[in-house]
Amino acid sequence: MDSAEFSRDPCPLLAALRARGSVQRIGTGNGRRTWAVTGWAEARTAPADARLSKDTARRFADRPSGRNPAPVVGRTMLATDPPEHGRGSSR
Repeated sequence: MDSAEFSRDPCPLLAALRARGSVQRIGTGNGRRTWAVTGWAEARTAPADARLSKDTARRFADRPSGRNPAPVVGRTMLATDPPEHGRGSSR
């Protein structure tokens, strides 16, 4: 997914991923593994699944990392878990 070919035309790779299953582990360009979610129902329910986390600050808190997401980005709804990103919260 980090190739120039994918950037030019992601459709063939995404179609191949969907054909293999709606949720699967894939390798990244840096040798790590991540999840690819291509199914509509799975993509709708994944953010509410307590087993999954979007909290990058918590993810990197106990390990050395060069990653230092800016607070403006790191504390948005897209990068935090409930209750911080819940609708109607006092934050």
